[in-house]
Amino acid sequence: MVCYLFEKDNDFTKIPLDGLVKTLESVAHYRAVCGAESSRIRFAHYAASTMRVDLESAWSRITDTDVSRETILLARNKVLVDSGAKMLQTAHESMQVALKLLEN
Repeated sequence: MVCYLFEKDNDFTKIPLDGLVKTLESVAHYRAVCGAESSRIRFAHYAASTMRVDLESAWSRITDTDVSRETILLARNKVLVDSGAKMLQTAHESMQVALKLLEN
């Protein structure tokens, strides 16, 4: 029936009306099916995009936490090294004072 509609020089008065109605209903049905599939694909795309943004945000927070932790450990170790160096310097100065006292 559909093929007849697209032939050249066809006479539309010969087309039975019920056939045309069935053809239009079929076209409407397939348009609805395609629309539903399109809607599902759009929803899946939106969900995947949202999940991607959430994962990137979580990764950023984890990375920030790791950087903060490493910065704290670096500062702690620097304090320990500086205090150890200061203690050695003080011990060295005390030995120098003791040696000067013994020399006199």
